[in-house]
Amino acid sequence: MNLILLVLAFACLGSVQAQDNAFSTKSGFRSIVDSIVVDSNAPKLKLYGQELGSVSVTARISSLSKVDITMPQILSKAQIQRSSSADMGQLLSRVNGLQVSQDPTLGANLSINGLGGQYVKVLIDGVPVLGRMNGFLDMNQLPLQNVERIEIVKGPMSILYGADAIGGVINIITGNNVKSPWSGSFNTYFDPTANYQTQASFQHRTRKLVFDFSAGRNFFDGWSPQDSSRNQLWKPRETYSSTASIKYNSTIGSIGWNSTYLNDWIYNLGATQITPYMAYAFDEYHNTTRWQNSAWADLRVKPRRQLWLRAYSNTYQRIKTTYRKDMVSLTKEVAADATLQDTTSMHESAFQFRFSGVSVDQKWSWMIGDELLAETASGKRVSAADKRYLNNGIFAAVIFQANKTWRFSPMFRATQATDYGIASSPAFTIDYYVNAHHHFNLQLAEAYRAPSIKERYLYFVDINHDVVGNPNLKAELAKTIALQYNWTGQFTKKDAIGIEMRGFASQITNAITLTQDLNNPLVYSYFNMQEIRNVVGAANLDFSSAVFTTRFGVNYTKVQNRLIDETTLPWQSQWEWSNNTTYRLAKAGILIALDYKMTGKQYSFSSVNNRVEAQVRPAFHWLDLSAGKSFHRGKFNVQLGCKNVMNVRSLTLTGSNSTSIHNTASTALIATGRCAFIRLTYNWQNR
Repeated sequence: MNLILLVLAFACLGSVQAQDNAFSTKSGFRSIVDSIVVDSNAPKLKLYGQELGSVSVTARISSLSKVDITMPQILSKAQIQRSSSADMGQLLSRVNGLQVSQDPTLGANLSINGLGGQYVKVLIDGVPVLGRMNGFLDMNQLPLQNVERIEIVKGPMSILYGADAIGGVINIITGNNVKSPWSGSFNTYFDPTANYQTQASFQHRTRKLVFDFSAGRNFFDGWSPQDSSRNQLWKPRETYSSTASIKYNSTIGSIGWNSTYLNDWIYNLGATQITPYMAYAFDEYHNTTRWQNSAWADLRVKPRRQLWLRAYSNTYQRIKTTYRKDMVSLTKEVAADATLQDTTSMHESAFQFRFSGVSVDQKWSWMIGDELLAETASGKRVSAADKRYLNNGIFAAVIFQANKTWRFSPMFRATQATDYGIASSPAFTIDYYVNAHHHFNLQLAEAYRAPSIKERYLYFVDINHDVVGNPNLKAELAKTIALQYNWTGQFTKKDAIGIEMRGFASQITNAITLTQDLNNPLVYSYFNMQEIRNVVGAANLDFSSAVFTTRFGVNYTKVQNRLIDETTLPWQSQWEWSNNTTYRLAKAGILIALDYKMTGKQYSFSSVNNRVEAQVRPAFHWLDLSAGKSFHRGKFNVQLGCKNVMNVRSLTLTGSNSTSIHNTASTALIATGRCAFIRLTYNWQNR
């Protein structure tokens, strides 16, 4: 063990003194063995981060049907806990096919297979997360405490989840698998850049009642390559979060209530302005509050009939307050310029129901449902006064198991949105089982997305952004096709192997994009492009034995944009390679983990001043190393490691246009450099 810790220390030597840090994750892959607790017993066989035959909720029409419409990627609780990630953005950035770009003020923008955040539906326990800024959700705001697992669907799920699910779905499942009357956990994380995490949870279970509560605090003190005193490249950030839930189980089903609260602060401290008479600075405080409440019921009204109900209310508020601080007396007051202050509020309420059933022989299963959504937005950033948005989606699905080889699943959704009338979206899935080891899944789907309040009416202006909504946007239409093949095999009782291959293609017309306004080059707004084309190929190889697991993955993405004036931009391509390996030192009780990802060169194109311009972000490599050991019968765990061994910080973007090539001064933020870290976890239960 001393040798392992010495190797990790040398890997981080020098970076601790410079107080470098990395926003990164350990895994983010569907690893086979996902616990850092070393058990003398043979591990259960796991492929793709889950036990074979385990249940997914995101890709199923109901709990009565044991069939996934598509095969989601699952990040288990053990994977998340040993990832050393401070937030959701760091964790998901290490998943093949998922890309996360950083903005110093707006946070982390998630895209799936080249499709931006506006095409990704982010859910917490099936409830959409509200409050997109500049077209995307800040994934850095979403904490990791009390997360049981994360289910990732790469591809269209608009039939079940409506708008914003053209590119995929991220469903964050909270709570704990409570088995004892009393249980709880506590974990803390530290790295030398004043990045702290503290999280705790508590659970109580009776015969019919389960109560779960958790709370956490994440603090980051900011970072810049050079000591810039006040104004830092990576802004200081402080996040408080909590979740609470109660669930009642009976013979006919269960009912429950869940509440999630988050309060996030970003401190953008301005540079000091010095004159012969005074010294002062303008400091921005960005405060975001999210509060999500939901009540649900999952009831079996008959032996083979299920009624699923959910009502939820989401509140989102972002307050920007600018202070003028006297750097001599250190007093501050709210800046007199009213344009430097802003409060934006959004509220979303919805009611969902699904009624489903299965036949006696399980050959048929069906579901009908409805989702009624009401959203409001208010504040100075909402043009044309307060806005209200209504969306109603009626959907249905049928799954027919023709025989042991073939399964067919037709689906349909009709959507009515404010100002956009009614639109229909069909889908069809075919499953072919060669035998118990070989499985093919084919998806054909159409999707529909009406522009959001944000894209039509919200605007955002600060020193780095000048974005204005466009009330004249058209609705987007998408056509997709996806083919997936899975093979699983087993050499011995302790050895397993799995292969996954996937191809995906989509075409989005009237695609909404954020680009420069040709009438005012200083302003950016949302416009309908003619078309976005997207092609993806991916393959993964998994192997698991009693002491060794590894996953090799490759992902290739191509995206092409066609502008409204029929200008077709070049294809932008990106390769991703990854490897996730764990090795058990059984005698020492240590689990060693290595996680690697290569993110290839990325191109982005836009039309600026009636000409096509491109920016190129270079490829970069990411590597994490860690070693973990459990004590006190597995209750206490210590994890030491080095994140971002390759010391990636930011990448210089090169630009070109249709006639010449030139360098730009812009850079892409990746992380804050190499750093060591320590994570301590304690779990207890009273049987």
